[in-house]
Amino acid sequence: MVENARTAGHDISFEWKNITEAELAQSPRRAMTLARITEELLMNLRKHAPQAPASIRIENTTDAVILQVSNPIVPVLHGPTHAALGTGLGLIGVTERAALLGGAARYGATDLGTFDVEVRLP
Repeated sequence: MVENARTAGHDISFEWKNITEAELAQSPRRAMTLARITEELLMNLRKHAPQAPASIRIENTTDAVILQVSNPIVPVLHGPTHAALGTGLGLIGVTERAALLGGAARYGATDLGTFDVEVRLP
């Protein structure tokens, strides 16, 4: 997914921290959930910040695997309005997917001018 986004012209940095792709694959439900959530977040990036760079990190901690995605907030100068770009349900779906595995998601604008998403899966 990340390579496809890069091929489409997005500047995306990706980092594994304290976990490898092979280690994540040992938990298929968690791996699939993170893949679906990442797919949704990349789609949101294309819709809401098509020229913005993004960073993605998957990190293993003692109690969770954490997906962090961050991109600068890009003002809409012309074209479709924010409401016309989607249903507004994508981030709700991200939260629901995380909750199905006993995890949680939080997201929003930061004081640094970025939009950040953090998903924690036990």
